[in-house]
Amino acid sequence: MNEPPAVMPNRPGSAKWYDPTWVLVVSLLFCFPVGLFVVWRRPGSRNVKIAITVAVAVVLVGAAAASGSTKSNAPAVASAPDAATAKSTIASTVRPKRVAAPAPTTSATVAPTTTATAPPTTRATTPPTTSPPAVITIDGTGDRVVDLKKPKSDPSSPVTLHVHYGGGSNFAVKGLDSGLQDTDLFVNTIGAFDGTVAVDFSNTQTAKLQVTASGPWHIDVKNAEDARTFTGATTGLGDDVLLYSGSGGVAAITNQGTENFVVEYYSRVAGGSENHDLLVNEIGSYNGQQPMAAGPGFVVVTSDGRWSVNVAPS
Repeated sequence: MNEPPAVMPNRPGSAKWYDPTWVLVVSLLFCFPVGLFVVWRRPGSRNVKIAITVAVAVVLVGAAAASGSTKSNAPAVASAPDAATAKSTIASTVRPKRVAAPAPTTSATVAPTTTATAPPTTRATTPPTTSPPAVITIDGTGDRVVDLKKPKSDPSSPVTLHVHYGGGSNFAVKGLDSGLQDTDLFVNTIGAFDGTVAVDFSNTQTAKLQVTASGPWHIDVKNAEDARTFTGATTGLGDDVLLYSGSGGVAAITNQGTENFVVEYYSRVAGGSENHDLLVNEIGSYNGQQPMAAGPGFVVVTSDGRWSVNVAPS
């Protein structure tokens, strides 16, 4: 017959170190991590263990909050020997506020002021003698009749037209007065054109421009006084208008082209009346001399190539 196994009695050495109650109390008071470990290792109700853990957590949170409040009020109760340290702490806290506050104000104020006032200042301080010439721009495509607006209010004031056309077929620019009658034919060519022509240099009043084209074109209108100037010698390519300010003399004129070459000179004579001289009117290349009166006067060149004018004082 089988006998039941023998039950061994508990030995004094088999008890755990965390079994005594005093270990639990001391560890919770002086080393809460160990105390919580002991709570959960000892036998007992699970709800009691949870309650003890929550209580310990609440105590820790309260202690941390009280410690933070004490630290934030520390500078106010600094002792006399620590006055220098407290002053340094307060200064370091206030200084960033003083620097940070003006920064947005400075950037927001300076940027708009600089942008808004720069253009008027530039225009106001630019000397009238160096200001850019007044230019009126006219753009169009194909055949058009457009108003000729001049920089000056005087409808009879002479102006220059810088004309650019990059298309093909016939291209022409003709002047019309207020009654739509022809004043002058300024451009008449086949294909592309880029040159400057004179308008109303002969007591005419051009009010409109009639453009014949098969593509886009561009015209810049300037006062005659803003033309390119020279006093003795100059060169150019294609149609151009120049302001001569030298003395009277003999002009040596050359041209390297294949079509009509014309050089006209508009000058003022005694009494203020206008004098018009046709210096050259040839076909193709040219090399010759012509007398030319003293300036100021306008030299108007019609050419399809390179040309030169060199005035030797008489």
